[in-house]
Amino acid sequence: MLDLLTHISLTDAFANGGAKTRQLRDGDLASFRSDRRSGLAKQLGRQLRNLDRNQIQSQFDAVFDQIRSLATKARLFIGTDSLAIDEHDRLFYGDAETEMVTHTNPDRGTDLAFTFLTAGVVSRECRPTVSVVPLGPDTDIGQAIVQLLGPLTGWLDIRRVYLDRGFYEVRVL
Repeated sequence: MLDLLTHISLTDAFANGGAKTRQLRDGDLASFRSDRRSGLAKQLGRQLRNLDRNQIQSQFDAVFDQIRSLATKARLFIGTDSLAIDEHDRLFYGDAETEMVTHTNPDRGTDLAFTFLTAGVVSRECRPTVSVVPLGPDTDIGQAIVQLLGPLTGWLDIRRVYLDRGFYEVRVL
């Protein structure tokens, strides 16, 4: 499952398309059917469906701990002092009352999304995402930014944080 999640994250694919691409890449033609949903994608869905919000957050935290550990050992971020913060929407087609679902600009048949903030290192060598915070319908954006940056201050020397105009409001400043 981790292999599939890594693949769909790096290729910005949905689970079904990413699973099928992986099957083709790995030469697994026996279970591949273009007219059906991938068995691997179904299995991933079953695994994720059983997780609650705190379990998902702890998995993100574990991944970022790994990134921090590897980056520190490789001395990747020595002299890095800039971060970029962005807000992202992942469109959602289910029930509007689902936990953490927010309203967003209508696109591709829905105005619902899971929304989150990311912080990425601004560097010539690499630009990894080093922190993620989910945003709910009642989340204070200023507090979310503090939560996003908090764990990073212990291992990055942050001097500049870049935000686009969507963050231009008093509670953020």
